[in-house]
Amino acid sequence: MDDFAERIWSYAVGEEMLAPKDRLLLAVSGGADSVALLRLALIWRRKYDLLLRVLHVEHGLRGRESLEDAAWVRKLCREHGLPCQVVPVDVRALAETEGRSEEEAARILRYQALEEAAARWDGAKIVLAHNLNDAAETLLFHLVRGTGLEGLAAIPPKRGRIVRPLLAASRREIEDWLRDLGQEWRRDRSNEEDTYSRNRIRHQVLPPLLGENQRALEHMARTAGIAREASGYIRRQAKRALDRYLLPGGQERGDLTERLLPRPASWILSLDLKREDPFLQREILRLALETAAGGAKDLGCAHVQALLDLLRGQAGRRLDLPYGLLVIRGYKSLQFFSRSSGEEETDSGSETGPGPETDPGPEIGPGLETANRAKIRQDRIPTDLRIGDSGLIALGEDRYHYRLIEGGGKEQGRLAPYTKAFDYDKIRTALQIRFREPHDRVCIDAAGHRQSLKRFMINRKIPAGLRASCPLLADGSEIVWIIGYRQSQFYQANQNTKRVLEIRRVKDE
Repeated sequence: MDDFAERIWSYAVGEEMLAPKDRLLLAVSGGADSVALLRLALIWRRKYDLLLRVLHVEHGLRGRESLEDAAWVRKLCREHGLPCQVVPVDVRALAETEGRSEEEAARILRYQALEEAAARWDGAKIVLAHNLNDAAETLLFHLVRGTGLEGLAAIPPKRGRIVRPLLAASRREIEDWLRDLGQEWRRDRSNEEDTYSRNRIRHQVLPPLLGENQRALEHMARTAGIAREASGYIRRQAKRALDRYLLPGGQERGDLTERLLPRPASWILSLDLKREDPFLQREILRLALETAAGGAKDLGCAHVQALLDLLRGQAGRRLDLPYGLLVIRGYKSLQFFSRSSGEEETDSGSETGPGPETDPGPEIGPGLETANRAKIRQDRIPTDLRIGDSGLIALGEDRYHYRLIEGGGKEQGRLAPYTKAFDYDKIRTALQIRFREPHDRVCIDAAGHRQSLKRFMINRKIPAGLRASCPLLADGSEIVWIIGYRQSQFYQANQNTKRVLEIRRVKDE
C-alpha cells in the first residue's frame, strides 16, 4: 500500500471512521475527490477485507453532460468489479416545491439517496469524499454568514453512519496522486462558475489566503477541530444544566408554579438559568429551543439571540418562533407553548407586549385561541342549581367541571388538585367564566377589603401582557376566582357554608 493510501487509512482509523471488514457505500460523482476515494477503497479492500459498493446520484441539472458522468462512473466501476447504482433525482422539482436553492435541494436528495441505500445494505457506512479544501471553504462560508462554534467546526469527520476520510488531504494532493496513478476523472464545469457562493469562496477568497500562508488549510483544519471539541464539551455541559432548569409542562415544581396562559405550557424553563455563565446561557437556550421544537432545522443564531433577549427582558414579553412555538416570559419562568390554530402571530424573532409597570388595557392578550373576544365561548353557571347538579363550562379550549354539594365542612378537606370550593349562597348572578372587564374587583381578605382587579394583578406581579388573557370566574363585576392565581376571600366556603359549589379545571381534556 503506497504512502498516501496508508496515511489516509491511518487518519480514518484514528478518527474511528473505518475499520477492517467494514461495509462501505462510496458516493462517487466522477470528480477527482470521489474517484480518488474509489481508488483508495480498492487498495484498502485488498488489505483490510472491506466490502464495497458505489452509488452515483444523477441530479439532472446539466443535461447530456450529467448523463455522461453517470455512464462514466458505471464504466469505471465495471473495470474494477464494483457494484454500482445510479439514482436519478429531480432537483428542480424539489427546489420549486419547497422554495430552496438548487444547490440545497441537490444536497438533500443526494443524502436521502445515500441513507436509503445504506439502510438497505445492512446499515453500511456512507463514505464521502470531502477534502481539506472543502472543510476550509465551509468554515469561511459559515464565518461570513455568521456562526457559532458548531459552524466553525466546519465539516465533521463523521456524523452518524457518514464518514469522510479524505479530510486529511488537500485537493492538490488528491489530484497529484491520481495523476501518478494515471487515473482520469470528470470535470464538472459548474464548479468553475462563480454562480454559487461556495465557488466564489473557492476561487476568490481562499487563493489569497493560501498565498499569505501555504499552510492555511492545515491551520483552518486545526481551528475547526478545536471548535468541534469545544462545541461538543459545551453541549454536554449545557445538556446537564438543561436537565436542572427545564421541565415538561405537565410537571410542576414549587419554585416554577406560574400560570401564564389559560392552557398549560409544553415546556417550562426556570429563570434561575440567568445565574449561569452568559455563554452557557446561550447554549442551554439553544438546547431548550431544539427540545421544544423537536429538531434544529430552521433554527439559527438569530432565534437563540431573541430567546436570550427574552430571558433577560421584562416579564410579560412574548416571542414567536419556528415550528409554531410561542415563548412567554413570566416572573419565574420562560414557558414554551404550541400556538393554537387561530392565534395571531407576531413577526418571527420579535418581542411584543408592554413591561410590568404598564397595563395593556382591555384588548385580548397572547395565548388565546382567537384574537376576537366575541368569538370566545364564555359560559355561565345557573343560579338555580340543586344539590347533586353538575355540569361543564368552557373558556376557549379550557374546560371546568362544576357540582353543587352539601356544605358544613363535609367534603371541603378532601378537595382534588385544581379544585376550588365556593359558598353558593353568596352568589348573586349566574357565574360567568370570562376575561377581565372594566370595574372588576376582588375581595382580598377576611375583613372584606376589596381591590380593583387591575391593582391586584399589578401587586401580584402578573405579567402585564398576560393580564387580559387571564381566565376569571365572575359574579357580575365581583371576581370569584382569578383562575391560576387566587380565589376571592368573600366567596370561599367554610364550615358554616350550607351549599358548596365545587369547580375543577379539567386538565388535558
